[in-house]
Amino acid sequence: MKIPNLQKIRETIQGQIIAESLAGQSNGNTQQLHNGMAVVPESTLWALVQWMQEVQLPKIEQHRGKDSIEYKNYTGIRDAVIWSLYIAGQYENLLAKNTRDRQLLGYYVEANARLEKELLKYTTIEELLTSDAIEVFKQSIVSRALDILNVKKQNDEKK
Repeated sequence: MKIPNLQKIRETIQGQIIAESLAGQSNGNTQQLHNGMAVVPESTLWALVQWMQEVQLPKIEQHRGKDSIEYKNYTGIRDAVIWSLYIAGQYENLLAKNTRDRQLLGYYVEANARLEKELLKYTTIEELLTSDAIEVFKQSIVSRALDILNVKKQNDEKK
């Protein structure tokens, strides 16, 4: 029987921790998680980045040098974790903005419907007033024309 090396034990433990975190986060729900970064708290990631920067990288630099592959890999991991935290923060900001925008959109849709209804009232009133005004003008023009014709007839009869 072969004894597992330290790396395999570490990977097994990390896999179990991640699985337990996922199970705890899902609360028994089998749906996919929307935010995988929430498995490990942000404070833990920052503590690990700080530990890598202040403890591991100086040791690796001292023993292997800044040009070693190991040092470059650790700095790459550090930078990737920092960028992932930044991206996760931006993602949260975008989610919040999206929520606010959806709420505003709902408000604007309701306000638009209300204003269109009010505009329809005024348009209807304007059409009624315009049609009534046209009718009044039409009647006044017809009566004026009749008056002119009557005056002309009277003038013709007097002649």
